[in-house]
Amino acid sequence: IEEDPQYLCPGDPKLNQRYIAALLYYSMGGDTWVDSSGFLTEINECEWFGLACNDGHIYNIDFDDNRLRGTIPSEIGHLNYLTGLVLDGNRLEGTIPESLGDLLDLTYIDIDGNDLTGSIPESIYGLKNLEVIDLNDNNLTGSLSENIGNLTMLEFVQLNGNSLSGSVPPTLEKLTNLTILMLHDNDLEGIIVDGICANKLSTLSTDCGGDEAKVKCNCCTYCFALPTTSNPSLPSTGNPTHNITNAPTISTSAPTILTSA
Repeated sequence: IEEDPQYLCPGDPKLNQRYIAALLYYSMGGDTWVDSSGFLTEINECEWFGLACNDGHIYNIDFDDNRLRGTIPSEIGHLNYLTGLVLDGNRLEGTIPESLGDLLDLTYIDIDGNDLTGSIPESIYGLKNLEVIDLNDNNLTGSLSENIGNLTMLEFVQLNGNSLSGSVPPTLEKLTNLTILMLHDNDLEGIIVDGICANKLSTLSTDCGGDEAKVKCNCCTYCFALPTTSNPSLPSTGNPTHNITNAPTISTSAPTILTSA
């Protein structure tokens, strides 16, 4: 507080937000960022790089591809107005803070392409406004909770390129707004139930390829084989039911694109 150029009083309601904004810098290696303009200066934290405010409250954090390192501080859960969190394409380690579950207005979590470990916090499945969960290409473990079915606003889920295990939760069929679901390159097993297929996803990828497929899927638009195979293969259960028009970029070898006959 004493070193802050704004010299805020301890009882100032703005102090908490400014402190957390500075903590993001210290916890995530701000001295190596590509862009850290404004940080730790006397200007309002709403003008610091990557922070966006509405009525003086931080509602969006975007540090995409900014050479972040270190860990995500748990104090981020006190930014009560936060709706978007974009930290993808960096070198963050450690776990995803449970405190993200306190951000009830959060609609967008994008932390793919880091070195995060641990499981997906159970608290995230209580964020009823979430529309995007993008956590691919990390080192996440544990299972995919059945409580993901509570997030009925979800439109985009990308979890490929981790070490998630257990069964693909059938509660995914409750996500009727979902258009993209990418689960390949994990240790997930089981069956993609008919209810998930009925949601007519534009993109659905699992490890359903090869002779020893871990996932049985009749409607996947991308089927990946076991890691010992360099290319994904077509599912043995017939043609998929959906066309791919604007398929997202996939971080592993490009699969065969399947289209309806």
